[in-house]
Amino acid sequence: MILGKTIIFGGSGFIGSRLLKHLNIKGCLAIGLSSKDCDLLNPSQTLDVIQNIPHGSNVVLSSAVDIRTANSFEVLVNNMQMNQNFLKAIKKKHLRTLVFLSSVDVYGQHPPLPITEDTIPNPSNYYGISKLASEHLLRISDSLDCPTTILRIPGTYGFADKGRSIVGRFLDFILKGHPITIYNDGSVQRDYVEILDLCRIIELAIESASNELFNVATGSNQSIMEIVKILSELTGIAPELNFKKGDNSSAGDLVFNNTLLRRAFPGLAFKNLKQGCTEYLERRGL
Repeated sequence: MILGKTIIFGGSGFIGSRLLKHLNIKGCLAIGLSSKDCDLLNPSQTLDVIQNIPHGSNVVLSSAVDIRTANSFEVLVNNMQMNQNFLKAIKKKHLRTLVFLSSVDVYGQHPPLPITEDTIPNPSNYYGISKLASEHLLRISDSLDCPTTILRIPGTYGFADKGRSIVGRFLDFILKGHPITIYNDGSVQRDYVEILDLCRIIELAIESASNELFNVATGSNQSIMEIVKILSELTGIAPELNFKKGDNSSAGDLVFNNTLLRRAFPGLAFKNLKQGCTEYLERRGL
């Protein structure tokens, strides 16, 4: 049972909005704050909002300028500023727990495999650097007097992702009859998590209220070509594929060992990619 209110910063985003709905369905009192409700880049507004958060609340930090906006130094600065403003405003506010949504981008393009929580981060873009720096900022801050769980999130897909995930984007291309670009031979491996599975893990992290860091991963990976094949079989549409040679900046395999996550949350179950894609299509009425 989750104690007290849960405040979700970034409550209008894909993950934040689905988490808000998930927690409220479970009977938890959750409140989602969008950037209009609380712009974390605005120090005075952040302070005003946080002053009204009840003591003993849980907080989920999902707000971020993501890599789809731009891979620029501005992304790094803004993400760091958002977390700095949050920490300044939260000082002397006694939270029950904080869950920070980081990213597997902290590991960079070609990490040693399989990736575990002990893998040394080596971010290769500004977004990944901003997430890693934010993790450290939260860890060393004297503004927090509560347990802080860091979840490194991989690619997440599911209903309402607005075609922004790889799965959602490929599905939109297939349904619209657009060709799909495949880099090299499409054998690069990925481990994508369905949104409701991610929401359940965040719920468990709130409940546990512990100082832990976890990679959120199913432990089962598929190649990009296998993802296209699954979507093609489910829709009955064979898409046109355009193969393109990738350069040295192209990301390599991202394969995870999720032993630590499963040990922390016994009985944790993940949908496989085909199950997740089937539900995705059903929710879209296809």
